[in-house]
Amino acid sequence: MKRLKDFYFRTWRQAVAVLLLTAVGYLVFFHNLGDLLPGYAPSEVASYHASEHFKGIVAHPVDAPYKVLVYGIIHFAPNHLFATRVVAAGIGVLACLLFFVVVHAWFSYRIAFLTTILFATSNGLLHIARLGSPLVLQLALLLLIAGALWLQNTAHRTIALYGTIAVLVAAIYIPGLVWFELLGLVLWRKAVMNELRKLSWPHVTLVSLLGVLFLAPLIRACIIFPSTIRDIFGLPDHLSSITNFGTNLLHTVSSIGFRSYGTSDILLGHTPLLDITQVVLLLLGGAVFFRHWRLARSGFLFAATGLAVVLASLGGSVTTSVLLPLLYIFIAAGLYELLRIWLSVFPKNPFARLTGLFIVICLVLFSVLYQWRAYFIAWPYNAATRTTFSHHEL
Repeated sequence: MKRLKDFYFRTWRQAVAVLLLTAVGYLVFFHNLGDLLPGYAPSEVASYHASEHFKGIVAHPVDAPYKVLVYGIIHFAPNHLFATRVVAAGIGVLACLLFFVVVHAWFSYRIAFLTTILFATSNGLLHIARLGSPLVLQLALLLLIAGALWLQNTAHRTIALYGTIAVLVAAIYIPGLVWFELLGLVLWRKAVMNELRKLSWPHVTLVSLLGVLFLAPLIRACIIFPSTIRDIFGLPDHLSSITNFGTNLLHTVSSIGFRSYGTSDILLGHTPLLDITQVVLLLLGGAVFFRHWRLARSGFLFAATGLAVVLASLGGSVTTSVLLPLLYIFIAAGLYELLRIWLSVFPKNPFARLTGLFIVICLVLFSVLYQWRAYFIAWPYNAATRTTFSHHEL
């Protein structure tokens, strides 16, 4: 009984947060999922056909985690494009829970809760998580970070190692994610080698066999269709000239907080990913991580952000969506620093402390309201949006 009480008092806040975030996730990602728009986009139709037959998935396994899930659903609801959106929305909810786990591990419960609300209702996330497309898989960067945290902090190291390796193998199927895996292996190469040395030879053999088994479809596709290698690394069909890359790079950076460039299925006009409040918090968070540049997480976040910007600027299958988790982690750091400064000025005055917290919550709510209205009110009635989403059921 004492253990149950200790467990309850130790985890009740996390459990309440997960339940609330799951409820918010359902309302945000699944509410009016099939009726908000007049039809489906060409990318959703293409996603359905790419996932319709298992042999096709094996032959072209890039984005396989998404395709396999859609394949499983459409056998219960054949000829229904809605399945593509259900899978994307489910991955969106999972991404929010993973985001909460990562931010909670690095900052605090309060910051994790507030920033996850910002992340879940962000314009950029809503566009890709409510679109029936594998684009939502680019949020899997959060899964890589969460897997690394699990491996670092758990006492069940063998189970965690198997789980982390499974995540790493699955992420190879997602365009561009292999670069972030290589980045993590370079930054934490000593820790990785230490973990591998601790494994007995039966575990090493089993891990190797499972890795080869799960990667077999991808290896086969790379041999038959060499262009698959390019897709895995998120590279374009033809490398752009230096001039085009420079222009794309400016567009990618601009899309964060000034002016975006892209298609109407994932954008409202030229609306940037972040609003002005979030841009200020992003800059403040960047300063916080820069001040603690010796921490491994700081080096990873800055390097991963630079890598994401470059990949999105190459014009391949990687888009600015891969930037979203990184940007909001910086925003979490900015929010943490804002509260820390305020509470350090008023360490004992309860009225001032509550006032500061109230102001921060108001900032979050205004940002949520702006992003919500941009997606659910402005975007569906945009002429370009209604033209794009004009395909009906098969």
